[in-house]
Amino acid sequence: AGLFARSLSQLRSVDLGFRDRSVIAFTLDFPSSRKTAGRMAAQQRMVDQIESLPGVTAVSYGFPGPFQMGFTHWTIRVPGSARTAGEPATVAVYTVAPRYLETIGSIPLLGRDLDRNDTANSPKVAVVNQAFVREFLQGEAHPAGRILSFDEESTLIVGVVRDILHQGLREKTEPTVYVPAAQRASMGGNPTILVRSQLPPAALLPAIRKELAKLDSQVAMDEPTTIAGAIDDSIFQDRILATLGGFFGALALVLAAIGLYGVVSYGTE
Repeated sequence: AGLFARSLSQLRSVDLGFRDRSVIAFTLDFPSSRKTAGRMAAQQRMVDQIESLPGVTAVSYGFPGPFQMGFTHWTIRVPGSARTAGEPATVAVYTVAPRYLETIGSIPLLGRDLDRNDTANSPKVAVVNQAFVREFLQGEAHPAGRILSFDEESTLIVGVVRDILHQGLREKTEPTVYVPAAQRASMGGNPTILVRSQLPPAALLPAIRKELAKLDSQVAMDEPTTIAGAIDDSIFQDRILATLGGFFGALALVLAAIGLYGVVSYGTE
């Protein structure tokens, strides 16, 4: 029971790479007939509407969101890196909107975050994590400003962020690239909208649902959760084992105490 409880405690104390677990996360469900451009436009309108709600401090979206289902891997080359001199390498790719990192509470260590100036008509840019730097640009003091290549298409690295856990508390952080949704719409799936607010989630959700109903009656929203809730769901088995272990451990202690009391009582008569 003690080992189960200790394991759960260690999982809960894992460094996520971002600081805000209270962010609300939900996914919009579009009709299958809706094209990519229409989905992106609707998502951005939804973001703009939520940003205007009282108490909301930041809104963004990305695929996949932290501790949400889904992942994308692409092959890249990094000019000047021995790691990709022979064969291209595979990295995790997250397609995100402006302020994605800010919304979950991750500040770039070097360079800048992706912003609204990173449009389809502007030069291709990306933000990479520390694992990417260790793998491909080890020893470089200023990796921001280097170039990476997706299918021979050059992309400028404009920032470096901490290693962020996206899928699970036990995952090994892999080289990760964050690219603007406006520039790489075809690379992402159905994104997760993220909302950071000063209000409790229960107080904000009715207003979010109201904005969605006004925006597009054909678009549905899955059941919202917080990142903290998604993290708890990801360690459900560990929580069950710790709870059951604690219960049976306490029961065994009570039975042992009763048995010991009976033996001592019998021996002193």
